[in-house]
Amino acid sequence: MVVLYSTEQYYPLQAGRATADYNLTYALAQAGHVVYVITNNTYGPLQLKREGGISIVSSGSIRREAIEIAPRLFVIEMDIYYKEGWKGEVALYQDFVHHFECDLFIASGIWAWTSDLTFDLLPVCSAKKKILRSHGEYALIYGGPKGFVQHLKLWAKKILYSAERYRLNAYVPLLRAKLKQCLKDYDRVFFLHKRSHGYEYLRPYCPNIDVLPNGVFEKDICPPKTLPKSYLCPQHNTTQHNTTQHNTTHNLLENWGDGPYVLNVSSYYKEKGQDAVLEAYYRSEADIPLVFVGFLNAGDTLDSLKTLKTQLDHTYGTREVHFLYQLPREQVLEIFKKATLFLHASHEEGFPMVILESMQFGIPFICTDVGNVRDLCAELIINSPLEMATKINALLGSPDYYNQMSQELHYTIKEYTYEKIVGKVESVIQD
Repeated sequence: MVVLYSTEQYYPLQAGRATADYNLTYALAQAGHVVYVITNNTYGPLQLKREGGISIVSSGSIRREAIEIAPRLFVIEMDIYYKEGWKGEVALYQDFVHHFECDLFIASGIWAWTSDLTFDLLPVCSAKKKILRSHGEYALIYGGPKGFVQHLKLWAKKILYSAERYRLNAYVPLLRAKLKQCLKDYDRVFFLHKRSHGYEYLRPYCPNIDVLPNGVFEKDICPPKTLPKSYLCPQHNTTQHNTTQHNTTHNLLENWGDGPYVLNVSSYYKEKGQDAVLEAYYRSEADIPLVFVGFLNAGDTLDSLKTLKTQLDHTYGTREVHFLYQLPREQVLEIFKKATLFLHASHEEGFPMVILESMQFGIPFICTDVGNVRDLCAELIINSPLEMATKINALLGSPDYYNQMSQELHYTIKEYTYEKIVGKVESVIQD
């Protein structure tokens, strides 16, 4: 089948939603479908570069370049942004979606131009079937005239669009009303999981609702890791050199790159909770380095983390911590592969891709109670830096416990493969 997939965030951007959408479209292409992805050519100040063969695709009277980034997977770039309303190639995008003849149109995200600009087109567009894929509905449910700024301030910064969009107190109620009116025009509405914030709220307005989780590729699942010995040391050396780093180098990787180390992979946003991870690490007895990896940096988050490290060094003694920034995706995956323990302390997420990726590489995780992580392993959920420190000690101090959790997570991740997930999308056409 031919699929038209619309998403604000996409490869080569390194963000959770971008990775999830790329993986799903890549899986569809691998399954033999032809997939055209409409997405931005920028992300905030970042100019995104994509390489591949160029072909021309037509929709009605519109002709547009398509970059084949993988076999049967094409990217159509458009310049759409928000500044007192959607600006840029808005009319072109709407006309393209309206007239593009395909088996399936998938709009990725609620509160995004991908869906906002196409609600009224759903009854008349040329696609045979239409899907809305939600990545989370926190802002939709908790936003509004009361507490609007408080709930969305950090989220607005995170996605790098103009703050003017989020000062419109009426936008959330209008969006809720529009969704209630238009969800009936989708052949399927997919949520990340049944405990997603908007699942029960929007369910009455959806004629056909289902769950489409994030996932990994079966071929990339590694054997569960084993802990050869305890990696705890009750007394830390307070006179060791400060080894904090900013960007990666070959020498740096040679120093610690073969592991063992504790890992956090997440863009440097305050709501990602890296400060809690750092505090938990210092309060633990872990005797291996801590490595942070982030592709984006909001405000002064990275500098704040370095300042916090200096303060914690003074309180607990100097520890080995590395801060890595804007590494190539291949480098990030290599760092994942050699990690021993994964830590995540996000304040709010729908379904953290990094948790699935840690499980893919056979690494036990410790995580705050966000999204559906509890469904993956409730035993590894924590609610404070002190609880995280205690769990770090439990896992790194007991090879038997570590190996047990690693094995259990290995069985769980096999249920979240794109080979299984793709079938849910294909079923929409078959119905």
